Parts: sequence; structure tokens; C-alpha cells
Amino acid sequence: MKPFGIFLNGCGYNEGTDIWEAVLLQYFLDEKKIKTLYLFSSPSFSHNEQSTLPVTKNLFSETSIIAHGGLKELREISPESLEALILPGGEGILKKFTQLNLKNPILKIDPELKKFIRETYRRKIVIAGCGLSCLVIAYSLIDIVTSPLILTTGNDPGLSDQLEKLGVNHVITKPYEAVIDAENRVVTTPGSKMRANLGDLGTGLKNLIDGILELTK
Repeated sequence: MKPFGIFLNGCGYNEGTDIWEAVLLQYFLDEKKIKTLYLFSSPSFSHNEQSTLPVTKNLFSETSIIAHGGLKELREISPESLEALILPGGEGILKKFTQLNLKNPILKIDPELKKFIRETYRRKIVIAGCGLSCLVIAYSLIDIVTSPLILTTGNDPGLSDQLEKLGVNHVITKPYEAVIDAENRVVTTPGSKMRANLGDLGTGLKNLIDGILELTK
């Protein structure tokens, strides 16, 4: 089996990748003897007043804390070298890799990240997301999916409404659940977005990985 790619974007739930999610994902993948490849990209946006928040830290160094230095730039990797692409949650993926168009309330996704997600989808490689990263997946794929995306970010009515307006079928879930969209080969779970205890969070991530493996049989 090819490695699972895990996209990291800093360290810490409020500013980067949720650490609990990253560690638990690696733990459960190690249990199943699945190799992982940590992926990284430098945001290409100029973070101005229309951005979610400015990038003020050294993102590569911050991300290396989780990856133990083993990072690959997205541009160095072909989606075809991966069995699956996983985007953990945490607010960093929105703060660093999206911009909000205030005139037309829609998220603009970082071009390099969006291109990689779309190429992964077109090659029928499984894409998985946790919590807020599901927004990035939705806005990256909504115009090329073969059928409406089926995703979950948990039970947040605001996020649910935002995704439904985009054309996504949003499923209300508990923190330990994962949703499989077999048609689009996408798996999602609320992750830390629901502020779950560690046990429920771990079960949700384990179910996410099991969902990926179900689609890669």
C-alpha cells in the first residue's frame, strides 16, 4: 500500500494543525502498519485586511514540531504517490490557507492546496478531512464533484448551513462518528471541532481511517 499523506499547517488548534488529531492519526496508522508522509505548503496569499488572520510565525519550523522534521512540499509530491490524503483540523487551515471575499461571502482556497486536492480527487484517490478542513475540501471540489458531496463537521448549525448553501449534504454527527461519501471517495469526521474528550476524538479518527481503508479495498 502507498503511504497516506497528512497535510500539516503549523502546530496548535487555534493557529495551526490540531496536535491531538495529528498524533492520534499517526498512532492509528502505525497500528495498522500504514506508512505516512507529512505534507506542507507555504501559503501563497498576501494576508491583508480581507484575510481571516495574518501569518506571523515561521510556518515550516512550527509544522516540523509535529512532523519531527520529515516534511515534503506539496509541489514535490504527485497525488498518484499516495493511497489517501488526510487534512486534519484546527483553525490554522482556515487562517493560513483561505481568504474570505467580503463582497461575495465565499472562501477562496490557497491555489496550490486547492490544485492538489482537485488533482487527488480526479485521480480517484481518497480524501479525508477533520472538522474545519472539511470546508477546504468542499470549497475546493464543489464545482467538479460527480455528485453532491456528503460531509460532516459535527453539529455546528452555522457550518452546516454554510455547507448546505454550497450544495453539500451535511450530516449531523457525534464526535466519535465518521461519514463516508463512497461516490466521491471522501471521508470526514468532526475531529476536535466539537471539543470532544480524547476517547471520543480517538474513536472518530479511528473510524475515519477505517472509512478510508474501506474505500481503498
